[in-house]
Amino acid sequence: MSLGFYIIMAAQFFSALADNALLIAAIAILRDMQAPAAYEPLLKTFFTVSYVVLAAFVGAFADSMPKWRVMFISNGIKILGCGLMFFDVHPLIAYAVVGLGAAAY
Repeated sequence: MSLGFYIIMAAQFFSALADNALLIAAIAILRDMQAPAAYEPLLKTFFTVSYVVLAAFVGAFADSMPKWRVMFISNGIKILGCGLMFFDVHPLIAYAVVGLGAAAY
């Protein structure tokens, strides 16, 4: 296998790891906000719905350019979702943006 393959696999691994770390951070934010306990499972729902609804549309996007560029753009979208949490956007909305980034590749 080429070095590029291993780099892409490592990037995908760390991207998925960051998604889960962000989920834990979002749960902590919800608890700090004293949001109802029912909001915690909704985080994964918002992520998944964003992922599933957009998956049909982002396939053409992912096929239109090299994998490294798609991952760069989609991880940028995920960083935007993470940044939204820093600017006090509700974690459910911010994590839905992260789901959009995840769907992109």
